Amino acid sequence: MMSSQCEVSGRLTIVTRSEDSFRDRLEAGRLLGRVIDEQHYRTPVILGIPRGGIVVASEIARILDAELDAIFAHKLGVPVNPELAVGAVG
Repeated sequence: MMSSQCEVSGRLTIVTRSEDSFRDRLEAGRLLGRVIDEQHYRTPVILGIPRGGIVVASEIARILDAELDAIFAHKLGVPVNPELAVGAVG
């Protein structure tokens, strides 16, 4: 596994594995969980967005021993192009 990098700028944290993609969502969740764990939050609540975000969020919650919940959103599509989204509502 390549070394992970974490860059913090104000409140924005960028987590990456060099220029490579994460192998899968579990790996992304593990890496993010470790970085977030270093912040020592007292009672974090991890929110995931279905579908793939739940896998990432559940791994983060497991590492942090944190509460896990889901946020459900509905895509606001464009009638002439069902693949195009102009927004989302929850």
